[in-house]
Amino acid sequence: MRNACIRWFVCPADAQTNAVIAERLPGYNTQKIRDKDGIEREVWECDWTGVIGPLIASRERLKINFRIFRVRGGGKMELFPFPKSKRRSREVKKVNTGPKEKTATF
Repeated sequence: MRNACIRWFVCPADAQTNAVIAERLPGYNTQKIRDKDGIEREVWECDWTGVIGPLIASRERLKINFRIFRVRGGGKMELFPFPKSKRRSREVKKVNTGPKEKTATF
């Protein structure tokens, strides 16, 4: 399997997010690029480790909203598919604690 060149883009959802990204990328400008669905998006091109990773880590703290896109090789820009978070469901078990049955959550 060969390593394809991957270019990363961040698409801010609001003005506050755009300002945060602009601070992290001084001297850069946004670009208008069509994604694989034909929608033209205004995005910032950046690297994963220097910009996107820290943005993801501080998403809740800074209250920012954005989407991440990538271009693999010479392909079209596509939305990066984040893995779905695996939430464990809690089981409700009945525990016999005496004359009355009570429900407890573990």
